[in-house]
Amino acid sequence: MLLVLAFALQSMSRQQLRMAINRVHYEQAQTAADGGLVMALQQLASNPTYSGQTTSRLADGPEQFSVQVLKGESRMPDGQAIPQGCLFVLAAGQVRGSSLRRSGALVRPGTSGLKGLPGIFGESVVFSNGSGLDSYDSRTGKYKDLHKLGTLVTNSVTAGSVRLLGGSKLEGSISVGPKGTLEPDPASKTTTVGKPFTIWRDWGNFYNSASLQTTPLQLPVVELPGPPGKLDVKLGNKDKTLTPGNYDKLEVNGGARVKLAAGVYVFNEVELNGGAQIAVASDAPVKIYVADNFALNNGANFSSPSNKPTLLQVYLADGAEYEQSGGTILTGIVYGPGARVKMENSATLYGSVVGKQVTLQGSANVHYDEALRDFSLGAGSSGAPGELQVLFRQRW
Repeated sequence: MLLVLAFALQSMSRQQLRMAINRVHYEQAQTAADGGLVMALQQLASNPTYSGQTTSRLADGPEQFSVQVLKGESRMPDGQAIPQGCLFVLAAGQVRGSSLRRSGALVRPGTSGLKGLPGIFGESVVFSNGSGLDSYDSRTGKYKDLHKLGTLVTNSVTAGSVRLLGGSKLEGSISVGPKGTLEPDPASKTTTVGKPFTIWRDWGNFYNSASLQTTPLQLPVVELPGPPGKLDVKLGNKDKTLTPGNYDKLEVNGGARVKLAAGVYVFNEVELNGGAQIAVASDAPVKIYVADNFALNNGANFSSPSNKPTLLQVYLADGAEYEQSGGTILTGIVYGPGARVKMENSATLYGSVVGKQVTLQGSANVHYDEALRDFSLGAGSSGAPGELQVLFRQRW
């Protein structure tokens, strides 16, 4: 009798274990399908001819996914016709040949949530100790001559939301929230610190002009295209080409040279130190999503100033931090409307910066690329850049 009972219990235990493993595989397959879908939407937003991809493995796990882009005479998996002018993106996720799950989205190309980026956007923006903003146009070549077309935008109307202190200068215009308060005479040499104006400037600081927005600037939120992975990449004194995928931390030290292939990357952290040199592909954008922290220190360079800033796009999740200091250079778009951005100690950025709180100090400078007035930031539910509207999603 005891043997029969023991056998029955052992059989139940094996069955429960199989059920638990199946549940894990089910969840892993769904994660792979969801991640594949969002990555496909990212690719389609930047490349309208994207047609899908064969089986790809997530960066550090057993999960695989494949993607199809259905159009024309094709039908959606439920048999419905694909509406005219739309595409259906279908991603399938799988774990070790079993537990197939699918995730799909009906999208309409050619619609945009936001067109054009300012030089700097923040709910709170502070310049101090010789920092500044000016502009150039990458369509006519790399940064050479000073242009006075830098743009700073805030939706805030609170007094002192924008502060120009300690010998800072803004070669361009400032736009504040529709009900903000502007000083009557920007050419006046008196300080406005502590007064009821949205823009505060101390002695010896200046900007060219200011205006009230008609409506607040609407900025799509950043959603990570899948969670960061578990793989750490740490490099020093060696060259490497990194491929798109989901990672935990990228750390580059000691003058190492790294090239990022075009595509979508998800990191928990990025840290570049000691003269690290990061090059990006020249044929399509490198899009980096950061969940926690992005730091450039001690002379690190990320993308060449001779490149167009659109080739490097850094997207910061809400609550993430971007820190750049020590003579570093980044050429690209830094976009995180819910993130904190700090540049200091002669840090330089060519492109555009969007954050919730933006601080420039210690001769930090942003050189706004005027070509970014035509850059499209899409309104899709993934928060992805590009002209793509997600009409609905489904899983099965």
